[in-house]
Amino acid sequence: MERQARGTVSGMKIFTAVFLVLLFSVTARAQSILTMNEGYPVCVSESALDRFLTSQERKDDRSMAALLTSEECTISRGGQKAYLEDYTIFTGKVKIRLEGRTVGFWTVNEAIN
Repeated sequence: MERQARGTVSGMKIFTAVFLVLLFSVTARAQSILTMNEGYPVCVSESALDRFLTSQERKDDRSMAALLTSEECTISRGGQKAYLEDYTIFTGKVKIRLEGRTVGFWTVNEAIN
């Protein structure tokens, strides 16, 4: 069995350190007030956001219009204040709660500052 040389850091220790830094930075951000950017989809569920993004990628205007008409999704207005409620690590989706509201909404990470 090979032994690691003294003074070197294992890959697992580096991964753990990076993970903890990211975790604490996201936690700190979750407590601050964010500002919404204009023109991004905001949906009542993550699955509705997924359907909207798929329709957008496929340039399916009718499906996007149906989601907007059904009130499952809307388009963000710039300047609204929001709080981070949840996020997905690799897909760039976040759950936010608009200031003064009790229900969370899903959107893309680019929709918030």
